[in-house]
Amino acid sequence: MDAYPERGSFYLGGFPQERPLFQGDVFRGVPAVLAAHPAALQADYAAAPLLPASSVPLPSYEQARASLQMEGRYSILLPNPCEFSEAEKGTGHRERVLAQLRPISEVENQKAVRTGRGAVSTFWMPHWDAPDRPERDMYASFRRISSVDAAYLGRANRVAVLSRPAWIVLIQRLSAFFGGMSLGYEEIAEQVAHLYLSEGG
Repeated sequence: MDAYPERGSFYLGGFPQERPLFQGDVFRGVPAVLAAHPAALQADYAAAPLLPASSVPLPSYEQARASLQMEGRYSILLPNPCEFSEAEKGTGHRERVLAQLRPISEVENQKAVRTGRGAVSTFWMPHWDAPDRPERDMYASFRRISSVDAAYLGRANRVAVLSRPAWIVLIQRLSAFFGGMSLGYEEIAEQVAHLYLSEGG
């Protein structure tokens, strides 16, 4: 898998607010929901070993509702741009799919996430406000996906836009994780680079 772009060229700087929403855009304040299992929450509270998922029974509806965990930090928009385009398919449905961004400090093997080697379920991202400070790095977890209403994604709460090279690596990693396909950077660039919005939109 190809390397990530340099920290300083990961995002578009000074993008216009009217730029259409696009794959890889980062938003703040978007709810991310995890349907935790009551047994997992109890084990975490008691600092006890987590039982294998196959060995715990399904919770009741009430238990499941009580175990929903919601966070609202940062999220990255995942699908193909035409899926949520305000002039195409996005006009017919309000569901938007995003991956939650997590601080890299919670990861044991940070080198694997930053290089992308062996961490296929992740997409490393330097922090858009401090790209030169590795301790503030983030990563998108493709295992922490949420579907939210389109109203949560406004231009006012969009905080970062991927550069073209970073966007191509995002597609590469999405293909590897969800499709099990190892696509080269040049192959992706040749097929979809024309879809990328220029800085002016």
